[in-house]
Amino acid sequence: MTLPTQIHSLFSYNDQQLRIIIGEFFGSPNRKQLKQAQRVAVLNLYNQLNIDGKFPDSWSKDINGKPYFRDHSWQLSISHSDHFVALAVASHGPLGIDLQTHGRRRQSQLAHYLNWPKPQFFHRWCLYEAAYKAGLAGPRPLQELIADTELSPSPFAVLNASGHCWSPRPKLSAALITAPDLSTPALCTSLITT
Repeated sequence: MTLPTQIHSLFSYNDQQLRIIIGEFFGSPNRKQLKQAQRVAVLNLYNQLNIDGKFPDSWSKDINGKPYFRDHSWQLSISHSDHFVALAVASHGPLGIDLQTHGRRRQSQLAHYLNWPKPQFFHRWCLYEAAYKAGLAGPRPLQELIADTELSPSPFAVLNASGHCWSPRPKLSAALITAPDLSTPALCTSLITT
């Protein structure tokens, strides 16, 4: 099996309270090997994100599979889709990141079922996943809230958090949920120019 040794960074953002990195790994693992290749790519990107050693060398997962740092107050969120991986680390939550390559889901049927506009399906799917990872909950079901949300790389309100949706490259959607104070003008500029 060929594990990814080369990872191309598609997007990175780094400030005192928030770090994000999205990368693409190369090689052609088969479906069976893809999960292991994604794990290796996540570790590689985490090492790039943690170049200054500010964060622990490893993390744990809770009973739902959500990653967290033991004995460390920073938040961690991880996503992968095919040959793409994303990590976000923030000084405080909520925090959620998600990626989705286009074309593998039953887009038309799900968009209709969820009452989401078909052209925005993948962005909304990512936003839904990022909001779920961030632990957002409200009086309405999350999929209904997402259906009514205006999407943008600029920050928009999602319950008590800020959301961002963008495309790091064609046929790849991404969404980020952060605490409102982490949605800085510098982050917005980075997302818009991606």
